[in-house]
Amino acid sequence: LMTILIKLIFFPLTHHGQKSMAKMQEIQPKMQAMRAKYRGRLKDKQGRVNVEVNRQMQEEMMSIYRDAGVNPAAGCMPMLVQIPVFFAFYRLLATAVELRGAPWIGWVQDLAKPDPFWILPAMMLATGVYLQKMMPATADPTQRRIMQLMPWIFSVFAITFPAGLVLYWVTNNILTVGQQAVYLRSRNKDNPNDSAPANKRRDSSHSPSAKTAAKRG
Repeated sequence: LMTILIKLIFFPLTHHGQKSMAKMQEIQPKMQAMRAKYRGRLKDKQGRVNVEVNRQMQEEMMSIYRDAGVNPAAGCMPMLVQIPVFFAFYRLLATAVELRGAPWIGWVQDLAKPDPFWILPAMMLATGVYLQKMMPATADPTQRRIMQLMPWIFSVFAITFPAGLVLYWVTNNILTVGQQAVYLRSRNKDNPNDSAPANKRRDSSHSPSAKTAAKRG
């Protein structure tokens, strides 16, 4: 109930952050093309930074942001506001004396001890992977791989966490999946032609058939 309450309080902030991230995702092709244009000129032959070229690149980058009506920091600020609250709740659950010896349901008879059958960590992994697929993927391949590994890494650590803490994490993942689904549904109503997930759209843009069509064009 506390997890649901926290989610409801921060829903406007997270929804605003999701909209900002979606806008950033839309302008990624332009940003990549702009970086590719300046990549070979950012440093001179001696390896020193070319201040003038860097300034031009920054100006063009801000111009792309202005034309798209995007604030680069808008997607991060809602998350930064929530971090202290979630961290405090995390610490509370990790050290709460009230959880000691407190049963939950079925196999969990003590919320202060790790899940004996790893069911909650498995649920945490499943919801985390599913949520990762719903989120817009980053353009950088290295960052994308790291984000894909995050649910697996946290789930391994969760095996040793108190069951009450993992229960909070699973509940938070489920609520976030629901929130993301609501956001995607509302966005698809506003943009009927943009109904495909961001991951699939990016993968299809790099498919052989797409490249062949681009060459023919």
